[in-house]
Amino acid sequence: MKRTLVSIIICIIVVMSSVSRAPAQVPPPPPYTEIQVTDSVAPVADLQIPFNEVTKDNYSDQNFTVTNNGNSSLVIGVIAQADGLEPPFSIRNNACSGKTILPSKSCIFIVRFAPDGTVPFLDTFDIPSNDPDSNPVTLTVSGTGVAVPVSGISLSDSVPPAKDHGISFGNITEGNASDETITISNEGNRYLFIRDIALSDLLEGPFSIENDLCSGQTLNPEGSCAFTVRFAPDIEGTFLDTFDIPSSDPDTPSVTVTVDGTGLAFVLNTQPSAPAPVYPAHGQKELGTSVKFRWEKSKDPDGDTVAYDFKLCEDIELTSSCISDVDIAAVPGNIYYAGLGGYGAVFMVLGLMFMITGKKSDRKIVSPFLSVIVLAGCLIISCGGGGGGGGSDGSGAGSTVINDNDNEHEKIPSDNVVHTVSALKGSTTYYWKVTARDSKGAETESTVRSFETL
Repeated sequence: MKRTLVSIIICIIVVMSSVSRAPAQVPPPPPYTEIQVTDSVAPVADLQIPFNEVTKDNYSDQNFTVTNNGNSSLVIGVIAQADGLEPPFSIRNNACSGKTILPSKSCIFIVRFAPDGTVPFLDTFDIPSNDPDSNPVTLTVSGTGVAVPVSGISLSDSVPPAKDHGISFGNITEGNASDETITISNEGNRYLFIRDIALSDLLEGPFSIENDLCSGQTLNPEGSCAFTVRFAPDIEGTFLDTFDIPSSDPDTPSVTVTVDGTGLAFVLNTQPSAPAPVYPAHGQKELGTSVKFRWEKSKDPDGDTVAYDFKLCEDIELTSSCISDVDIAAVPGNIYYAGLGGYGAVFMVLGLMFMITGKKSDRKIVSPFLSVIVLAGCLIISCGGGGGGGGSDGSGAGSTVINDNDNEHEKIPSDNVVHTVSALKGSTTYYWKVTARDSKGAETESTVRSFETL
């Protein structure tokens, strides 16, 4: 009986051990599909491709890969049917639309960007499938069309008009020189190579190229360089020349520039003497608001005509609230009759007219009397004052004028110039000077004087 019980227990233990060592039966997972889309531009799984810049009328291709990460067949619908892809984007080599992708397998298609304009482009399209969680997958594509790379040379110079490819130096005295600047710019979107300037079409004297910072240089888009053209005539005459600027610009491989100038004979020119201010006196006070300025005429050693530039300001540097008058001429030789001089002129003219137009018999009778009248007129003119500058800028020897500043008669010497300025401010300190300039351009300045108005 015991032996039978022990046998039963052993059998139970053996059976139980066999059961514990048997592998557990795991049920298989349910079938599912999982779509994954990657592209050829990092990051690859962001569902977008930036094509960046593509030259107009060219194209760029990028790949999209569709992978089945599930355990059941992935069925792809027609790509970009519901959300279409418009030009300049298009789908090429489409090996995915309508296909069934087995687990762990994939398919590929291409998206092309072919811009026909120079603007940014953006679009989206869809990939439908039987993936219950990602249906459809939406992808974004973008890019910018840019102009065809081309060099574009542009010239400007320092003599208006700046872009006429010509420089006129005008008149330059022999032994002197004049410099003008030419600037080369690259207005294209591709580098511009500047070859040796004036190599094929030489520039000969008296013209020359100086400070050449362009020959052999490469200009980036919007870059520039400059050089100087010099005109230095050593003889009298008119000069004309051309030179070339070669470059890598396909439309304008060489630009021709024309230069001209005239050489003048050298003439020694001496400055005129400084004009000497006469009125108002330096530091004079209580002047009215209308002032007749006077200064002594300048003497020019070469006998050139001298004109005067007048400047009146409210500061000693002559920069603030200024009144400027230029090309004031010293008007010589006009007779200005005033005071007794006027009566003397009347006597003399009447006497002469009677002597010329009167009857012969009358002239005999009154001839001695008329002679006395004419002689008296001459004496009166001589004593009363004659010969004066007409107008506000001129004066004559011994002329008598009314001085508006002090309201009394004053004789203006023949070597004085008068210039009136009105409507000055009251209670103001003014500073003034005169610049003498001869007909050849030599200048000399007077001292600066000041005065105060009431």
